[in-house]
Amino acid sequence: MKPEAITYARLPRAGLGNKLLVWGRAFAFARTNGLRLFVSPWSQLPLGPILRGERSARLYRGYFDDPCAASRVRRLLVRSAYDVVFDPEIARVARPRPRTAYVFRTVPHWSDYFAGIREHRAAVHAALLAMLAPPRRTELDRLASPIIGIHVRHGDFRPLRDGEDFARVGQVRTPLAYFRETIEGVRELHGSTLPVTVFSDGEDRDLAELLKLPGVRRAQPTTDIVDLLLLARSKVIIPSPGSSFGMWSAFLSDSSILWHPSHFRGPSRPADVNQRAYEGPISGPPSEWPEQLREDIQRLAC
Repeated sequence: MKPEAITYARLPRAGLGNKLLVWGRAFAFARTNGLRLFVSPWSQLPLGPILRGERSARLYRGYFDDPCAASRVRRLLVRSAYDVVFDPEIARVARPRPRTAYVFRTVPHWSDYFAGIREHRAAVHAALLAMLAPPRRTELDRLASPIIGIHVRHGDFRPLRDGEDFARVGQVRTPLAYFRETIEGVRELHGSTLPVTVFSDGEDRDLAELLKLPGVRRAQPTTDIVDLLLLARSKVIIPSPGSSFGMWSAFLSDSSILWHPSHFRGPSRPADVNQRAYEGPISGPPSEWPEQLREDIQRLAC
């Protein structure tokens, strides 16, 4: 076996969005330096979701074609015969040394999940679609793109406690009133009852405040990766603050992204994309929303 330098994505035992953040950084580094990329198995036993009885078991089996059948062999090489560099900066290495493994294993800091990946957005999106197992691609292509897509994260996110300030906490469920008011604001600007598709790991009873609204329905049950990519095809996306799943859909989207004003850390997408479609926080009445967003919504065709 040729003693080449390689890139290796050691995926964490985490949800799909966090796994993709590690994979995305490894992909961007490998692409920048012309190295082969090897990826650990996507499917791991997710004890937390199973014990909590979540709607999605987060197994991720059968989501992607294995990009390299020798990944497990390479993992052994990384542990023994290779010099290992953990989580390097995503930049060009002047001269990668043979038998060096650049191993990505850490989810980036929440203040900027897409640092280093942002400029590779188009290539990341193309690679992600190319990796999809054929049944998942068929599943995605047969579903209609949503008009307004919202992601309501529950799962291991806890409810907001009485008297607690949502702006000062993390991994907490976004109040449903925020989603309801945002939906109503978008509809007001458009002048119609735009249809809304809810993507959520919560139960129907948890989402009753939204599902009782006219024209609001849950997404058809699919796999998590199809949900993520379908949400990205929405014409307007309202993500859950703090969820890397919703952030990935925003990152991959070419549409308007409405972030919660208390949890906006900066754009996920490159500036040229955001010149074509709004990405940012919203606050106040719809008439005071940013002009670009108001124009985006008024131009929507259903």
